[in-house]
Amino acid sequence: KILHRDPKPKKYPNLSIIIPAYNEESTIAQCIESLLKLDYPGKIQLIVINDGSKDKTLDVAGPYAKKGLIELYDKKNGGKASAMNLGLKHVKHDYVACMDADSIVHPRALHYMVGYFDDANIAAVTSALKVTPPKNRLQEIQWIEYLVNILQRKLFALLDILYVTPGPFSVYRTKAIKSVGGFDEDNLTEDMEIALHLQDKGWRLENSMLAEVFTHTPLTL
Repeated sequence: KILHRDPKPKKYPNLSIIIPAYNEESTIAQCIESLLKLDYPGKIQLIVINDGSKDKTLDVAGPYAKKGLIELYDKKNGGKASAMNLGLKHVKHDYVACMDADSIVHPRALHYMVGYFDDANIAAVTSALKVTPPKNRLQEIQWIEYLVNILQRKLFALLDILYVTPGPFSVYRTKAIKSVGGFDEDNLTEDMEIALHLQDKGWRLENSMLAEVFTHTPLTL
């Protein structure tokens, strides 16, 4: 009875969203468009970090920056954690989300997530991560895997043992991330490292099964 019960927000705080991108020319426009369509009363700051892409990611994101819809920063390739840490330096708000450039978010996702932050002990809230419509058997397998993970992540949150804050649309309390020194740039699984690090410092993590986000999965082995 409580799996799909998210706390109603007492307020809708302003927040920042960081989109780290490396060679995402085919997906980043769709990602940005989905974020621009978020149905949310608070102000949203969009920060795109081009992490030394070798394709046309920078060219695709450029027009959005020229229109003032996003802030765009270009850097040498250093990995996702380094891109997130650069984005953190430009965050203007008390809450910040990460958003993988190969993913799209449901317009009302934030409505289901921000209410958890009324609890001062919550450092981050994760979403219900799903797969875009599968095109072959391999993606169908991943589609099932992700559905299982949605339930698993909620159960782990209820038991206070959530071990990961996935890249596609996890929302953080900005001061919580900064209190642990940001993301570990020497760790390839930065989404697990930051989750465990936050809990080690006494913070708690939550999950919403209603906050949908969709990601592209590999077509081949």
